[in-house]
Amino acid sequence: MLQGRAPGVQVTSTTGAPGAGTTIRIRGSRSVSASNEPLYVIDGIVGAGDLNTINPADIQSIDVLKDASSAAIYGSRASNGVIIITTKQGKAGKDKFSFSATHGISNVPKLVDMMGAKDFVSFVNEAYIDEGQAPLYPNVDSILAITGDVGTNWQEEIFQTGSYSDFNAALAGGSESFTYRVSGNIVDQKGVVLNSSYKRYQGNVNLTKKVGERFRMGLNMNIARYEREPSSSVNLGTTAGWKSSMLTLPPTMAARNPDGSPASFNPIAYFGGGVVNSSLASAELITYNDLLGSVYAQYEILDGLNFKTSLGVNIANSIYHDYVPSYMPSYVASGAEYGAASTDIRFKDYLLNENTLTYDKSFGN
Repeated sequence: MLQGRAPGVQVTSTTGAPGAGTTIRIRGSRSVSASNEPLYVIDGIVGAGDLNTINPADIQSIDVLKDASSAAIYGSRASNGVIIITTKQGKAGKDKFSFSATHGISNVPKLVDMMGAKDFVSFVNEAYIDEGQAPLYPNVDSILAITGDVGTNWQEEIFQTGSYSDFNAALAGGSESFTYRVSGNIVDQKGVVLNSSYKRYQGNVNLTKKVGERFRMGLNMNIARYEREPSSSVNLGTTAGWKSSMLTLPPTMAARNPDGSPASFNPIAYFGGGVVNSSLASAELITYNDLLGSVYAQYEILDGLNFKTSLGVNIANSIYHDYVPSYMPSYVASGAEYGAASTDIRFKDYLLNENTLTYDKSFGN
């Protein structure tokens, strides 16, 4: 929502994977070693966390504060700028219900043109002969009888057709003394790389109540849960990961054995040779739960003199799961009879109380 709309603000995705975070820079980076992220304020909660928990359809406005204007309000925390996000509120009038659904697909439009098995066998044999060694594939016909002239296209083994679905529903309305807005959102995204996906379930509730002529109170609450496969578990056996190995693994190596299990041996020593791991042989999953809410009360003591007290809370926990089964090819090759699993659980809570007294009065003309 910010990219290209706010001068001096640069918004980039960290990895491009589904559900990956964004990096925001206001007028460039200021530090080499320290964080350059701006301070986020969501519905009055200073230092609110993961932007993945906010539904863009719930955002009413985004304001960007820079330089002295941000430091004057938020102090040194705002040295990298401030991004203020305000979510939509209900309005007095008839109840209004809205619903939207979006679906799309994505794919890699063009793959790198690589040698097929027939050309590759001739190329490798010639390279071995030039080095004074015996051909790696002495019986070419027997190899091609198994692989065919094309062989395995490792790019096709890694990439898939991605999909994206987004469902939004909202109900808003109220009277002169009470307004409300309740919304829900479901996002389901599958990436173009194996083992990359993102699912989010989110709800937002905003309530305001006016009691008499001088007292007002309200509630803003956002609840979200998402699950993400980060695609980092996709590994075809080289230290550079799948981005390199999908271009260097030979087309003469089958992706799977006849029984359906992942193939594990690469005969080309200088192309990540030896036993390699399959992209389907491990799994990663990140689950994140987040509650972001605030309540406030405001009383007009005198005309123009207002006292406001607010209490904000951000409670979140994340669970990271990693699983490598016992049939991982490198485990089988080493004779290991076990798999490996790990879980990392993190929890954070954040409480903010603000009390402000403001006086706004015009004198004269």
